[in-house]
Amino acid sequence: MIRMITIIVLLAGVPASGWLAGVTVTVSDYNQLLFDDKIIDSTYNVQRTANPPELMQSVLEPVFPWESFCLSYFNVMEDAGVYRMWYGAYEAPSMARRICYATSIDGLTWTRPDLGLVTFEGSTSNNILPVEFDDGGSIFIDPLAPADSRYKLLGNRLFQYIYESSDGINFQLVDIALLDMMADSHNLIFYDDRTGTYVAYLRSWNFLPDYDGGTVPNRTVSRLEVNDPTEPWPYNPIDSPFYRFGPERPPAISTELEMVLAADSLDPPNIDIYNPSVNKYSEAPDVYLAFPSIFEHYPPPPEGQFYSDGVLNVQLAVSRDGIAFERFRTPYIDFACFGDSVQQMYMGLGMLRIDDFYYQYLLGYRQTHGNPEQFGRYYCFRQRVDGFVSLDAKAEPGELLTKILLFEGNSLRLNYTTSGDGFLVVGMLSANGDPVVGYSLKNADTLRGDNLAAIVSWQGRQYVGHLQKQGIRLHLKMRNAKLYSLRFDQNPAFDADLLDYVLHQNYPNPFNSGTSISFDLLKSGFAHLDIYNVLGQRVTTLIDGHLDVGVHSAEWNGRDDSGRAASTGIYFYRLSTAGRTEVKKMLLLR
Repeated sequence: MIRMITIIVLLAGVPASGWLAGVTVTVSDYNQLLFDDKIIDSTYNVQRTANPPELMQSVLEPVFPWESFCLSYFNVMEDAGVYRMWYGAYEAPSMARRICYATSIDGLTWTRPDLGLVTFEGSTSNNILPVEFDDGGSIFIDPLAPADSRYKLLGNRLFQYIYESSDGINFQLVDIALLDMMADSHNLIFYDDRTGTYVAYLRSWNFLPDYDGGTVPNRTVSRLEVNDPTEPWPYNPIDSPFYRFGPERPPAISTELEMVLAADSLDPPNIDIYNPSVNKYSEAPDVYLAFPSIFEHYPPPPEGQFYSDGVLNVQLAVSRDGIAFERFRTPYIDFACFGDSVQQMYMGLGMLRIDDFYYQYLLGYRQTHGNPEQFGRYYCFRQRVDGFVSLDAKAEPGELLTKILLFEGNSLRLNYTTSGDGFLVVGMLSANGDPVVGYSLKNADTLRGDNLAAIVSWQGRQYVGHLQKQGIRLHLKMRNAKLYSLRFDQNPAFDADLLDYVLHQNYPNPFNSGTSISFDLLKSGFAHLDIYNVLGQRVTTLIDGHLDVGVHSAEWNGRDDSGRAASTGIYFYRLSTAGRTEVKKMLLLR
C-alpha cells in the first residue's frame, strides 16, 4: 500500500471576484502536472501532496568477485525494446572500480550478459565493460550524434571527460578535459530538447551552516549548458578556488557554475545535497524531476563513530526549466519500507515507462556513510504515471480553479483516483467567470475510481474543441480524491473537419416526465431536431431554424405536436444540418 505524505496545504479560496482578472496560460497537447501553480489560480480545502513510489523488489546485489566490495552509482534506459543498466562495482580489498552491464525484458529480472571483453583473474567470462575512469559515470543517448558516437558516457579522470560509443558497450575516450576542476562522482549530462542544448548537472561545494553555528563545506548541485559536450565547458573563474581534495589536486567546483540545488534555511544544519539524479520527464517537455540524496551528517569522532558519517535519504525536487527547483522536504522513499536494512539511498539515473508506471531504481546500503564496511543492492520501485505530486481533497470537499486556459485539443482528460465516497466533477467557466452553457458543474458527469486518462463529460458531452480559442477556466470540486494531472488532447473520434456538430445522449435517460437533448454546433446554419417513434413516425419537432456555432439544447416533455402524452417505449431523436444527419435512441418510461 502506498503511503501518502502531505507537503503543502493551499487555502487560497476560490473567490468569484478573482475570475474577472486572471492570468492566461496556453496549454499544449501534453500532460499538465500539478506540482506547482503553473495553471492553478486558487484552491479551497485542497492540499498538495508528494506521493512515494511503491517498493517492488530487490533486483541486483553483489555476487561476483569484481563486485565483492559493493555496487555503486548506475543508470538505466530503454533502448530498442530492451531495458539496459550500466552500473559501477568495486572489488575488495583492492577497491578497483569497474563499469558493468545488465539487461532486462521486464524491468524486474536483470541478467548479466557474458560480454567476453575484459580479462578478470584470467577469464573474460564476465559483464565488465572495457572502459576505465576514476569514479561516477553516467550514460545518455545523443540524438544529434552520428551512429558511431550515439552513446556518450560522462566520467571522472581527475577532470571530466566524455567517452563515445556506437553500441553502449565499447567506448572510446574523447581526450579533451571538459573542466579543469574536480566534480566528485555521478555527474550527468543529457540533450535537452526544450533548450536545444546539452545540460550538465555536476556535484559542487559551498559553505553552509554547521551544528556549532559556523560554516562547513557541503555538497551542492550546479548546472551548465553547452552546445557541444565534447569541447571544453565554460565557467566563471573565482578569486579563491576551493581545494577540497588538497592543494596538490585541482580545485573542486564551487561557485564557478550556477548552483541549482543546495541546503537552505528549511533544512537542518550540516546537510549535503549529495548528488543530482535529474531526469527530463518524457510525458511533458516542461517538467524536470530530481531525486537527490540528502546527506545528514553525524558528528565526527570522538563524539561520533566515523568521519564523514551519517544517513542519506532521497527527496523529490521539481522544476519547469531545470534551473529553479522546488524541493519537497520529506523523504520520497522512507527508510521504514526497508525495515532496518538500508541507511543510505542513492537514486539511479533514468526511469523506465512500463505499462501505467515508471520504474525507478535505487541503490541502498545497509551501513551509514562513514562505515568502511559497505554492502549495496539495487531496488526497484514503481510510480504511477504523473503520480509524483497530486492535489488532494479529503472527506470535506475541496475546490480548485485554474487560470484562464487557451488550449489545444478537443477533449479533456484527467489522471485521478478516488476512494470511498470520493468523486470529482469539472465545470467550465468563461474568462469572466460565467458558466459555459452545457459545461457547467451542474451538467458535469461525476468521475470516480482510478483512471490515468478519463475523458471528462457533461451529460455525455465530451467534445470541447469549439472552446479552444475562447479562454476558459476549469472549476473542479472533489472529495476523497487525488488529481495527478490533466490534459487537453486531440481525440480522433472528434474530428472537427468531418463533423458539423456533436450530438450527445439525452439526459436523463431513461426518463418519464422530460429529458434534455444537447449538441455542439461547429458550423452555423440551419438545424432540425425531430423526435420519432419506433414506427418511423414523427412525433414532434424541437428545433427548426438557423443556429450559431456553440452549445445548444432542447427539452422534450414526452408529448407530441398535439400535446398528447407519448406512451412508454423507445423513441429516436434525429438532428439534421446541411452537412449530415445523426440519430440516437432514448427510452420513455411512464
